[in-house]
Amino acid sequence: MGSADRSRAASTVGGIARTEEYRGYRFDIGGHRFYTKVQEVQDLWQQTLGDNLRKVPRRSRIYRRRRYFNYPLEFIDALSQTGPLESVRIVASYLAARLRPRRDAETFEEWVVDRFGRRLYETFFKSYTEKVWAFRVTPSAPTGRRSASAPCHCTAR
Repeated sequence: MGSADRSRAASTVGGIARTEEYRGYRFDIGGHRFYTKVQEVQDLWQQTLGDNLRKVPRRSRIYRRRRYFNYPLEFIDALSQTGPLESVRIVASYLAARLRPRRDAETFEEWVVDRFGRRLYETFFKSYTEKVWAFRVTPSAPTGRRSASAPCHCTAR
């Protein structure tokens, strides 16, 4: 372990994915959860942690304009809470994206717009990405492709 690593070492395990206790209450530091659909990975965690692996129900939501939206977004939930005019705009934008797919997306913005439509991108994805990950999404920069299915280019704030 290098000196930089030792200087950041903590007396507890977990980093920002740990649980702290204060006055009898438990707080998760950060919004971190472990989730996988890969049974081999789940088995590894179960074997490693044994009875210390806690299973908790998952419920994430986005707070926008005094309303809570399910996250990951659910199309019907989003439409039912945005009002009739905005719902029509979201559906029209989604259909336009599906009718004219752009499979050569080079930026995070292009990738999301291609799959969900510009309106959902501007309403949820852009601000969520910038807020949660503390990155400014840049619409014209290349992705540096982290994966073929989800390109992303962000700049640190």
